[in-house]
Amino acid sequence: MKKKTLIALLSMFCVSITLINAQENLRFTFQNGQITNDGSNTFYEVDVMVQTNNGQADLKLGSGQTYFNYNTAAFGPNVYANNRVIFEYEGTLIGQNIDAAAAPLYGTRVVNDNTSSRVSLAFRQTFAASTIADNNVTAIPVKLVHVKFQFLNVNEDPNVTFENDESVLSQVNDQYFTACGSAGNGPFDTADCTNYNGIQFFDVIYDNTNPTLGINEEDVTAEFSIYPNPISTTNQQLHIQWKHSSQDAKLRLYDISGRLIQVKNIVLNSGENTLHLPSLNSGSYLLNITLESTRKTMTKQLIIK
Repeated sequence: MKKKTLIALLSMFCVSITLINAQENLRFTFQNGQITNDGSNTFYEVDVMVQTNNGQADLKLGSGQTYFNYNTAAFGPNVYANNRVIFEYEGTLIGQNIDAAAAPLYGTRVVNDNTSSRVSLAFRQTFAASTIADNNVTAIPVKLVHVKFQFLNVNEDPNVTFENDESVLSQVNDQYFTACGSAGNGPFDTADCTNYNGIQFFDVIYDNTNPTLGINEEDVTAEFSIYPNPISTTNQQLHIQWKHSSQDAKLRLYDISGRLIQVKNIVLNSGENTLHLPSLNSGSYLLNITLESTRKTMTKQLIIK
């Protein structure tokens, strides 16, 4: 009887551990938000990052689905159907290939318009957990995917956020699993998630803290300079030194979180140009200039003190 009782208690203990592990949290964040221009179109693009949360153990990621809300005034409705969203996988976690072959570890990727203002990305592993050499999610954020939204109206704020409200979308925080296995656990086994399923994560954390709007390094040139910089809150008159012939341009001023502060059409004359700024609080801003003739974009950081 004692032996049977001990076995039963051990079984209960193992089940208890499985349930605890099943509820380990993942955290998703945005990083490196940018306004970019490819010569024809303007984009808001951002990295989607994933990491373990609260000191949880490193893991191999299996399948998942994430939903993104966006401002239809900026990008229009149904961005996937209207080709206004691009998910880029190169150099990302779900863009990994098997080392010995150009075969994707996460070969099944599906993008859908969930509503007119929400788009989702779902992915699933192609090969078993044994093919993934190392844990690919740790406490250090890693890029899951890179996403680009094409502007329909650049005067509107992007307002790109994770959907994390389960009253809006049932089980939105329960869509991720650790990698599933196979019977043989070989290096190139196909994933069998029906018979060797991974562990489901509950209460995944989606952090909607706005990413810092960064400067696209390719756009930062020596073609213009701004001064004074820093500029005083009491005398917000900015000078732009332009080194070429006169150009029609569009100027956009953003705060560091990516909110559009000012947009105006200007003429950049060769030499010094004067710009009267709106009343701004102390902080960091980004001054973006797009040339009308070539659509070339240049960005400088502006400090208000």
